[in-house]
Amino acid sequence: MNQSLLSAEFLLGCRLRTADGADAGLTDLILDTEQWSVQFLAVDAQQWALDRDLVLTPRLLSGVDEARRELTLDLTGAELRASPQLDMDDEGFAGFDNAEETTPAWRRHWQAEMQPEGGIDPPPPPAEEDEVAADLGAETQVSAEQLVRMDVLRTLAIRATDGVDLRLEDLLIDDSDWSLAYLQAVLPAAAGAGAHDLRCLVPRQGIQALDRAGETLYLGVSSRQLRDAPREPLPVTTAPDDAMVQVLSLSG
Repeated sequence: MNQSLLSAEFLLGCRLRTADGADAGLTDLILDTEQWSVQFLAVDAQQWALDRDLVLTPRLLSGVDEARRELTLDLTGAELRASPQLDMDDEGFAGFDNAEETTPAWRRHWQAEMQPEGGIDPPPPPAEEDEVAADLGAETQVSAEQLVRMDVLRTLAIRATDGVDLRLEDLLIDDSDWSLAYLQAVLPAAAGAGAHDLRCLVPRQGIQALDRAGETLYLGVSSRQLRDAPREPLPVTTAPDDAMVQVLSLSG
């Protein structure tokens, strides 16, 4: 394996910095469970949105400084302040809280980000907040059936086809398109002398279904397949040099 990926847990320990030096925190990743990709970033802008996260798309990240644990935003502080606010229900699904306060300029940008046209960049994020749109309503709502926070994924059981449960440890993200490359999970030791827990990488193609009501993420692979997978170095630059994992390969 020669692919280097971004650890979601590492990203969540980073600070965000705008082009003009404003500071913010990354509080969560929100994933599209149909495509299994990072759709939105939840951002704590502190003094700008007390007790409420702002929401951005990962396309607005322009760089990752692993040594400084810092993510650079392709936004100014004023543009960040104009971002929509995120409203999450108790089950971890997403919608926009400030539909009656979001400017038409931001609306145009936001719709273009969510439905990009091939090769056409969206309008720049707005800095102005003095014009109010009254007709956003459902157009700014994101389907609760499609999105889930990483905070919620951490609490789910991950079940192999033979009924063995794994524990989610991390998500490995491809920063070229913000798709989920692998679930990093721990497979508990099998019965027998000398058995030990195994750290495994399961590609997103190995995810079969998310049962929200049952709080379980079902895999389409067995624990035996995971145990028999080749043992390779963990493909994350922030991991210790000797970190090894069982890497399951699936086509499709």
